[in-house]
Amino acid sequence: MTTYQYYSPSYTDDFRTTLLYLANTYPDAPLFGLGFSIGASVLTRYLGEEGRRSRLTGGCALACVCILFFVTSKDHKS
Repeated sequence: MTTYQYYSPSYTDDFRTTLLYLANTYPDAPLFGLGFSIGASVLTRYLGEEGRRSRLTGGCALACVCILFFVTSKDHKS
């Protein structure tokens, strides 16, 4: 392991960094997001975090299972 960040669908910084790169490389191109399954979860979380600041013109999340990734242990009662 060479990084402090383990993989998690709730981690959106890689996605955000990629979008910033694409927006700077192609400033006039509209960017759209399409995610399926875990990709939909990442897209949904990113859009929720960024809101109107998002670099995406639009997005489509298919088969999103995001609720599974956002429930914390304090929310789950045994």
